[in-house]
Amino acid sequence: MKLAKKILSGRYIFNDEIIDKKNLHYNLLQDIIISVKKKNSRNLRNFCPACNGESAEIISERDRYGLPITFVVCLDCDFIFSKEYFSEDFMISYYKSTYNKFSKNKSPEKLFSERTNLQSPSFERYKFIKKILKNKFNDIKIVMEPGCNDGCNLYQFLKNGKEVLGCDFDENRISIGQKAGVNIFKGGVEKLLETNKKADLIILPHVLAHVTNLNEFIGDIKKLLSPNGWVYIETPGFRGWWNKIKILRNYRKNFLNFIHFEFCYIFDLDLLKNFLLKFDFKLFYGDEYIRSIFKLSDIVENKRINLRKKKKSNIEYLLNMEKKYLKFLFFKKKLLKLFK
Repeated sequence: MKLAKKILSGRYIFNDEIIDKKNLHYNLLQDIIISVKKKNSRNLRNFCPACNGESAEIISERDRYGLPITFVVCLDCDFIFSKEYFSEDFMISYYKSTYNKFSKNKSPEKLFSERTNLQSPSFERYKFIKKILKNKFNDIKIVMEPGCNDGCNLYQFLKNGKEVLGCDFDENRISIGQKAGVNIFKGGVEKLLETNKKADLIILPHVLAHVTNLNEFIGDIKKLLSPNGWVYIETPGFRGWWNKIKILRNYRKNFLNFIHFEFCYIFDLDLLKNFLLKFDFKLFYGDEYIRSIFKLSDIVENKRINLRKKKKSNIEYLLNMEKKYLKFLFFKKKLLKLFK
């Protein structure tokens, strides 16, 4: 892949000393850096996973904590993705033994309880899907979720009479969900395919950004789905995630805080919609947060991924965002000095 550098600002440059020693996860972060430096921990992409383009610009070399991850923007289709991605062995080990250690030292039982109460995001997702689908929701019998962790999202559907199936790699989290009655298999999406069942609804909350081979994964999702089924996708959308900010919204958009070491892709709604079009999925509902519902379309559409017809490309948009955020930090620093 031909790469040029267009780093958004100095904040996005990686170096070994950048991790704050006061960070609660400092030792864990150091262990991750050591592990990714080992041979065969990660693979490199030779082309864009969306359009197979071979030219891209680097916008960041690190994540929010300072971990090394190189994000690029494809110059052909504007897709944002990581140059590196986990090898299969590293991925299984990371999600089984490392990923959940960022959960503030709470027990799996405590987390499941918090993640399934009536104020939890999982319950909000359930209500959201039911609201958008309206009467069509009643036709849903089987719900599946690859990468379901402890099954907290599936639990909401189970309580309301749906058959649920999920899969994940973390045995401790799996066992908690199983005790609550959620049918969870240890492994990847292939475990759901082996059941030979078809889902009326597949939920993918915060899964898509983590998938190493996006084309293969969406192909498997299509195989799992019944002809009239639905796919719910929730994934951080960099153009709409900031709407929750109440004060100085346009200036407090910190894209660096948005980047996670585990991410393989960063979407907005158009990028997601254009990518899924390749697999005959048509958008039923979506917002820039991103909360979206897709279904299979019988209509053959143009599946060629094109540059978005927007005033600003993704790089221009992100550079403008960073410029405003740096201005915000400058004035914040000045104000703090005044009040000292």
